[in-house]
Amino acid sequence: MNNRRYETLFLLHADLPEEEMTEIQKKCTDVIDQMNGRLLSLKDWGHRQLAYEIKGQSRGFYFLMDFVGQPEMLAEVERLMGLDERVFRYMTIIQEKIFDEEKYERDLAEKEEKAKKAKEEAEARQAAMEAEAKAKEEAEAAQAGKEEQTEESADLEAGEETTPETPAVEEAATEAPETVEEVPAEDEDAEAAEPEPETTDLAT
Repeated sequence: MNNRRYETLFLLHADLPEEEMTEIQKKCTDVIDQMNGRLLSLKDWGHRQLAYEIKGQSRGFYFLMDFVGQPEMLAEVERLMGLDERVFRYMTIIQEKIFDEEKYERDLAEKEEKAKKAKEEAEARQAAMEAEAKAKEEAEAAQAGKEEQTEESADLEAGEETTPETPAVEEAATEAPETVEEVPAEDEDAEAAEPEPETTDLAT
């Protein structure tokens, strides 16, 4: 008899510790292995709000199990779930009445290839963004360095232009004492130039 592909969604008590949730999952997957089935995937859908209360609970943990096997294997998996009070609900659908393993492997390879390509494209985009950011940072640093050099050159030129003014100030400072010294010289000449008073001989 051909294997069928099943998908079972089951709901666990919201207050269960992780160890007990793992134990329940293992019980189901062990049955699949022991009865020559194949587990394709077991997805944790997480802690979710229920549409309505079940056994006084408004939330629970959802799990989706995709597997392949005979109807007897499915019956045993569901029997174990029905006996475990920690399992609130479970529901199974038949995905494929005749499981095509070759088609499944092809589809799986295509999905993996697409995922790999998407990852590579994402990494390439990230690398391009990082390279662009680095180039921008280097350009800004180079521009800042160029502006700094321009400012230094301008300051240097301004310093060279103001340097010749210093001798003029010194020259003016040395000329001032000469002007002061000339004043007494002029007074001495004036005193020397004054005529001596004439004397009249009264005896004549």
